[in-house]
Amino acid sequence: VGSEMCIRDRPKYLRRPTGATVTDVLFPLDKMKPTTEVILVEGLFDVINLWQHGCRNALCTFGTQSFGAKKVQLLDKLGITSVQIMMDGDSAGILAAKKISDLLEKADFHTKIIQLPSYQDPGDLNPDEIKYHLSTS
Repeated sequence: VGSEMCIRDRPKYLRRPTGATVTDVLFPLDKMKPTTEVILVEGLFDVINLWQHGCRNALCTFGTQSFGAKKVQLLDKLGITSVQIMMDGDSAGILAAKKISDLLEKADFHTKIIQLPSYQDPGDLNPDEIKYHLSTS
């Protein structure tokens, strides 16, 4: 491979709408019922899949690099106290889960990282796999 980036390590989606900013938004926050626990996932397809299979407290962070203090404050204002972090099973997802967990723990949130198998995404999971990962991690 040399100095070239391995195809598995490249971002899957390189486009976003012009002018879109994702640094202070979690999706679909406006559709979620009041709760104290959420599941954070990387992308739109991930959150759609979890919602389709009954996880109506899943929120999309819009990638591995867009979770910061603004989103921590947003979760705090909503009364969230516990966060399950289910990033993709690739290196970027693993690093992001740790970073997000550290940020949240510093703000007194209870966190749990759900480690998916290598290169598996929440968007690819079937209902049984979702249930398994949420109950065993």
